[in-house]
Amino acid sequence: MTDFFPVHELFDTEMSRFLSYPDYDEEIVAQLVAELQSLGVNHLGFGGPHRINKFQILGKGHVGIVLRGLKGNLEAAIKIRRTDADRATMVYEARMIGLANRVDVGPVLSGVSDNILVMELISGLYLRDWVQKEYVNDNEVKRALRELLVKTRRLDEIGLDHGELTTVKRHFIMASGVPRIIDFESASTNRQVQNVTTTVQSFFLRPGFTRLLEGKMVLPDRFRVIEVSKAYKKDPSDTHFQDLLVTCGLG
Repeated sequence: MTDFFPVHELFDTEMSRFLSYPDYDEEIVAQLVAELQSLGVNHLGFGGPHRINKFQILGKGHVGIVLRGLKGNLEAAIKIRRTDADRATMVYEARMIGLANRVDVGPVLSGVSDNILVMELISGLYLRDWVQKEYVNDNEVKRALRELLVKTRRLDEIGLDHGELTTVKRHFIMASGVPRIIDFESASTNRQVQNVTTTVQSFFLRPGFTRLLEGKMVLPDRFRVIEVSKAYKKDPSDTHFQDLLVTCGLG
């Protein structure tokens, strides 16, 4: 169970170190507390699959630290911009998440300020950890992979490239049996979309993940996967997408 700490009491606490991370600055902490309060976030808490020193948190990336929080009585994921981030605000990432939300992809965005994103809390196992569980059968694996490819197809259709789907790491989560895509900090609408093709590559052409799939499903012929992926990349039509699903054994 997560212990939550009132935002207005975070000054000079261990939690305040995560408001100004990795370089601590009291003025930054004061600014972040004000932004949290303006967004209706009244508590922050530890807990999650990642660890910094002795503390468990939801996520750690190049742009931000993700903590648990309470917005009113609802638990949320709170992404706080790092002091060494490669961008001045979180507004662009918020816009990318907003675009993904229009096609029912990504965590639902509920608030943004210069340094903070407030999002739906998506709890569950990362896809690669979930696939390894003995209780997960072949039909469940196929259904999850298919749903993820359908979601990446939606992103392709709106011209939003996620940018980090080339390997199965921390961007696919199984939440109550539903596969979700998270972390849009590298997303862009200014480059060629490759969500479907990079996800197919990460599922069926990367040895690390294919070794996990071998015990769960019959793997498709890799040369045929490459051939059909190239056809989709050249002409990302519904027909080529369906051919890709069938080739991967997910049709």
